[in-house]
Amino acid sequence: MTVDVIEEAINNYKPIIGRIYSVSDAQKVWDGVAQWIAAYLYKHKGVVVPGLGTFTLSEWALDTGLGKPLIISRPAFFITETLVQSFTIKQRQVFTANNVACHMIHYGGVAALAGLDRSTVKVCVQEVVQALKRLLWENKNLRLNLGVIGQLTICDKQVSLEYRRELLNKMRDLTEQRRSTIKPVYPWSPKRILE
Repeated sequence: MTVDVIEEAINNYKPIIGRIYSVSDAQKVWDGVAQWIAAYLYKHKGVVVPGLGTFTLSEWALDTGLGKPLIISRPAFFITETLVQSFTIKQRQVFTANNVACHMIHYGGVAALAGLDRSTVKVCVQEVVQALKRLLWENKNLRLNLGVIGQLTICDKQVSLEYRRELLNKMRDLTEQRRSTIKPVYPWSPKRILE
């Protein structure tokens, strides 16, 4: 049985979720965090959530011989190294593109998306990350609903993030748009022969 991290955050030591903020407020904050991350992934950028991990892109470019490379781009998630080492969590190795810039999460921007103030967003993110660490320490299977991105689950110390189909389809469409803007390079073009 998996435990929902946001609902479990009310059992933290000196909790703020459940006392000052409701569980629905925390879920609203994490929906805003997911929208923020998705917006950055659409812009071909990564986002670091302190204490949780990095959302970035895994990208390959295959030469088709037709002048334009076939670009394959998928979202990828890496849990923080401190969680991996502290709780001996296993994660599938995904190779990422080194040209993707990663940015720290901007609590003010998430607050604007969620319709809350910045301090609420910061506290809710920190409380949920604290609850996640406590659940890992208790060796419980957990899940974290990330709204438009998907669902993060840690079962039997294995990390998996199931992405929503809408996110993957939009990422594929944006990759196709990027590919269409690339000018073809033909090694056999007449211009090169004359040079």
